[in-house]
Amino acid sequence: MDMASQYNISKQRGSCADYNANNSWYFNGDNGIINNNNRYNGNFRSRPALDYGGYDNTNLDTYPIPLHEWLILCIQTAKGKMGKPSCVFFHLNRIHELIQLCHEINNCEVMPREGTAHIIFEPRIREIVCAHFASRIKQTFFISSLKHILEKFYHPDSYSCRVGKGGLKGILQLQEYIFEASNGYTEDVWIAKVDLKAFFMSIDCFQTTKIFEKLIDEGMPDGDRKEILKYLTRVIYLAATKDHIKDMARPEERSLLDPIKSIYNQPYYQGVPIGDWGSQTAGLVITTFALNYLTSLGYTFIHYTDDTVVVVRDKRRWLEDVERLARYYEQNFGLCLHPQKRYLQHYSKGVEALGYKLRFNRILPSDRIGHNLQWYVERIVRNAENNANYAILHKDKILATINSYLGFLRWCNAYRLRKWVCDQIIESPIGKVLMADKNYTKVTIRRMYTDKFYYHQEFKNLKQQLKSAA
Repeated sequence: MDMASQYNISKQRGSCADYNANNSWYFNGDNGIINNNNRYNGNFRSRPALDYGGYDNTNLDTYPIPLHEWLILCIQTAKGKMGKPSCVFFHLNRIHELIQLCHEINNCEVMPREGTAHIIFEPRIREIVCAHFASRIKQTFFISSLKHILEKFYHPDSYSCRVGKGGLKGILQLQEYIFEASNGYTEDVWIAKVDLKAFFMSIDCFQTTKIFEKLIDEGMPDGDRKEILKYLTRVIYLAATKDHIKDMARPEERSLLDPIKSIYNQPYYQGVPIGDWGSQTAGLVITTFALNYLTSLGYTFIHYTDDTVVVVRDKRRWLEDVERLARYYEQNFGLCLHPQKRYLQHYSKGVEALGYKLRFNRILPSDRIGHNLQWYVERIVRNAENNANYAILHKDKILATINSYLGFLRWCNAYRLRKWVCDQIIESPIGKVLMADKNYTKVTIRRMYTDKFYYHQEFKNLKQQLKSAA
């Protein structure tokens, strides 16, 4: 039996299927048979969504996941994204959308929502998929419900998309591993880096679904919530993403993208879209098996998404073990270590990882971060010199970008770079609008150019006009 038959997946991509241990209702897309809503029909075992949309709103609080829980999930999902178009459009009709989502998921009749695909060029060219906001809420529920299971399953030295982890924690841990392995920087130690080729586009969605179902079966008690999570596993990873996204990239932009890095060029049920929380979680789960294998070989390392930085004491042994690791990825998950992204260097030369450059006990920004920051500052200064209104029109965007860089640099030994950035801004025409604090850790908008001051002045002028008219 092939994988498609095993999961009873129809040829009509995105067809809804009610997965329940007691009610196995499936839409039969192979022969197109659509019967009535009789759950006990033994001939075809199919239940089309004939009454889709005709839900009874009086039972919203009796569902396994009631409406008030979806409202909390909506607030959590919208955090930091209130300015995004998909979030804005969803909130224009939020209650209706949440009621519909509550019915769909509790009844296991989820209909795919259309997302958008974009091409970005920084820090490098790649395809990003922006899911519909309703799909983001669905993923928030799925991942947060499995959080306690996944945190026990993850490798402790995996640092991406986890609470209490992150790039800074990872580089600090790597610094500690190097110090211990080199006996206080007195012995030779090498740093190896490996990268997976087209990682997200090479993930097997069937295999990922089986792994998640096994984790759910082993870690959750029986009940309606467990069955809904198993159903959502199929919806998230077997929904044929490329049939439900709208391509927003121009043809000339897409021609610059490597075909192996686009979801459109992958076979059905292979590859997950970059940009989804569910995709990041799938990557974490799959790489955990390989990280456990690497630990069994006796290595210490840090891992972030698909990048692994390994502390090596014996170079010759590592050259053999890296081939073992490559075979493990290929045989078990169909993944390939990138042949051109294998790095091995003495720790004293400095190692770049996760946007940082580690050199003995100093943590510096990577060369790429430094060059990108310098290029950005020089560009906005040049634009401000050529256009007198540039700083006023783009003050919010400049503020967010500069503070993002400065917030990153404050954790590095980069005082001179922070000072240079702030000096360049203050001494340019942008300095009339922005100012820096004394420690060069952030910039702020001068009071007379803030939105609050502007509206206060407009209100004051309006009061004077009304007073004069009276």
